[in-house]
Amino acid sequence: MAGDGVRGVFALGAVLVVAAGLAVARAVPDSGEHASGGYDGRGTVTLGLSSITMLAGLTLAVSLGWTSPVTIALLVVSAVSLGLWVRHERRADDPLIDVHVLTIRPVALANVATVGLGWALFGSYLLIPEFARTDPGAGYGLGADSLEVGLLLLPLALAQTVCSTTAGFASRIPARVVFATGLALVAGGSGLLSVVHHSTAGVAAGALLLGMGAGFALEAGSATVTEAVEGDVAAVSAAVNSTVRRLAGGVGGQTSTLLLASVVVAGHPRFAAFRTAYLVAAGLSLLGGLLVLRAREDGQGLS
Repeated sequence: MAGDGVRGVFALGAVLVVAAGLAVARAVPDSGEHASGGYDGRGTVTLGLSSITMLAGLTLAVSLGWTSPVTIALLVVSAVSLGLWVRHERRADDPLIDVHVLTIRPVALANVATVGLGWALFGSYLLIPEFARTDPGAGYGLGADSLEVGLLLLPLALAQTVCSTTAGFASRIPARVVFATGLALVAGGSGLLSVVHHSTAGVAAGALLLGMGAGFALEAGSATVTEAVEGDVAAVSAAVNSTVRRLAGGVGGQTSTLLLASVVVAGHPRFAAFRTAYLVAAGLSLLGGLLVLRAREDGQGLS
């Protein structure tokens, strides 16, 4: 029965995606404009290979260990592929990503700051459910079922949605300040979750802070990296920022998994593993907030 429920959730998601695709195809008109230049297939392959092998290496490290030849080989392939990708992108006539954009100071600092956001946000999707499902007899946890876990994640999702739509209205506040504020809220939520042992309200409050911070930071982070560049590369800058966030989220999630798997007592991770994972996320978020406040460069359009 549980398997049927899981399959049903994925089936529903597939139906919604197909419906959205059909709606876009019918409702969004063709602009009639077409970009010049070619497609960077080599850049796509090398960047994809680097990302996939990195995440695979981190995933397999949980079961095989860091010293496993398979884990080491995957991480080495990832590093080499990344180096080849950077080298190719710097020379390509039509690069997948204009790496020169990444050297602009506000963009570089904002992307580094985004690592903390992705790490904390995606990591929470793993940590909160794992914590909530744990039987309180382990010394922490709520013994929640699947429905209760979903309800605990609801504040995070709702707050993220609401705050991401309202962040744009703060036009008089510099984007980097809104971004830093969001990261501070993410750090606060992670810090709260690092000390909660049995409180449902505490977990919900931590998730709420995380969602609020993520909502503000997602919107303002995109604005920060696009305001710093010329209009013709603004979309590239925003896409890079989104990619950084997702890659950081994947690494953060896998690192959290490694932490939980490394300290297991009586079939459950020790609470210290959760605390460490949340404190790492909080530290990265705070560091990101400090960096993004410095994301300013004369003549680049940042206020």
